[in-house]
Amino acid sequence: DGGGMAALRGGDATAAGLRLGYVCGVLPTARLAAFERVLFRATRGNMFMRSATIDQLVRDPKTEELQHKAVFLIFFSGQQSFARMAKIADAFGAHRYNYPAKYSKRAALLSQALTRLDELSHVIDHVVARKEALLSSLAARHGAWRTHLARQKGLYNALNLWNYDLTRKVLIAEAWCPASMIEETQEALRRATSRSGAHVPSILNVLETDEAPPTYFRVNKVTSAFQEIIDTYGVPRYGEINPAAFTVITFPFLFGVMFGDVGHGSMVTAFALYLCVNETKMLALSARLRDDIITMAVRGRYMLLLMGIFSIYCGVLYNDVFGLMADFFGTSWTETPPRHGGPRELKAHGMVYPFGIDPGWHRSANELSFGNSYKMKLSIVLGVAQMLLGLGISLVNALAARNALDVWCDFVPQAIFMLSIFGYLV
Repeated sequence: DGGGMAALRGGDATAAGLRLGYVCGVLPTARLAAFERVLFRATRGNMFMRSATIDQLVRDPKTEELQHKAVFLIFFSGQQSFARMAKIADAFGAHRYNYPAKYSKRAALLSQALTRLDELSHVIDHVVARKEALLSSLAARHGAWRTHLARQKGLYNALNLWNYDLTRKVLIAEAWCPASMIEETQEALRRATSRSGAHVPSILNVLETDEAPPTYFRVNKVTSAFQEIIDTYGVPRYGEINPAAFTVITFPFLFGVMFGDVGHGSMVTAFALYLCVNETKMLALSARLRDDIITMAVRGRYMLLLMGIFSIYCGVLYNDVFGLMADFFGTSWTETPPRHGGPRELKAHGMVYPFGIDPGWHRSANELSFGNSYKMKLSIVLGVAQMLLGLGISLVNALAARNALDVWCDFVPQAIFMLSIFGYLV
């Protein structure tokens, strides 16, 4: 029954000298109690049954499912009792097995089963070892195969973009290339011809076209993160001003205005410096882990560095260190409480705090109203200045493209609405 035992075809053997027949086999454990009750009633108690639960799951030869089963052995007398018990066992789904009456045959059968199990065990161990060795050798070459397949896929994807000239039997490709990189492209084609051993060199011709060229911006490891932010909102058309040049300064500066704190800014700067100093190791780590948060931090490491520096700068302006007012240069106001609730006095006539907000405001009665009004005014000024910068860029782009519709229907209404709502506040 799936455990290395032979199929039963008979069970009418008679024990020597005792004239007792027996039936042995296995059946599902859940049916064992009912099977025993039916046998007891069918033989009126003239039988002796022993059973034991099999610890391991046994595969059923009919359904090929693993089940919990029990082995049973029944002794009885009479040929008619054997036929009756065989029918009952078959009705309960039991699988009967041959069990020799002589001890020598039972020992030989057990030895044969153990030998077969040992051989199967050796075969399984050999197959497992062979499979592990094969998989280990495949795993060692998996990286090289993946790289090779990626290169082949990229090569065929590029070749699919080419056109085949049946007359001249050549491949023709039309592509855009920056004018400053024409010579580099020709040199790359010469190197490719030399490496491939081709007898006919590749020819590069510059074509005149009326189509609008695609936008290409030369970026480096510092400006690439800012360019990705601009591309998220939209890619400028060919010939337009690239806002990323202004975003390199305005984005981290506005972050510093909102997050101005010397302590917190120092932590951001230290973290960004660590990423910049160990950029090779961190880039390899992000490529291996493929985690979005780690990749975003590593690729934007120089942006984080500028954000931390501007945060420290604005924190010095605000005199904030971890949310607490600092006194870097000494307050210009007297420390003695004012008489009759009046204002504090300056230590010297015309004395001004060297840099930022005087820490004396921290202990004044009108600290909250002054701080809120100061930061609100600063936010409005910087916000309007940034929006005016964007409007100015759109005006220059429209004038360069000689697009009067964008000037009168886009720039002018936006400028009127913005200046009429926020302009007087500045």
